[in-house]
Amino acid sequence: MLERMWRGEFVQAKKREIREGIRREYDKIKEDWDALKIGKEKNDALPEPDQTIKENYDKAIESKTKDSKQLQEQIDQLDKESQELNELLKGYREGLELLKTIINV
Repeated sequence: MLERMWRGEFVQAKKREIREGIRREYDKIKEDWDALKIGKEKNDALPEPDQTIKENYDKAIESKTKDSKQLQEQIDQLDKESQELNELLKGYREGLELLKTIINV
């Protein structure tokens, strides 16, 4: 039982580590997206905006939006898996306590 708990805690720690890496990447993409949005707004504010630059900004913004959605889905999946693992570990802890009471009887 203890080995299962240790294994579960190890897996959970690894999932947290992976999630943190993905979250950092997500934050970076959001910063890039914000910068692109500001650049596009500045180009659009010009008396004669450059259409080629506008198209490039639009493509880059679309790409960053797609990337951020994919990363958000990965984060959500890892959160779900972590929650399931928490429930499993909680069950192991309760089982261990029950096992201790049975052995001590």
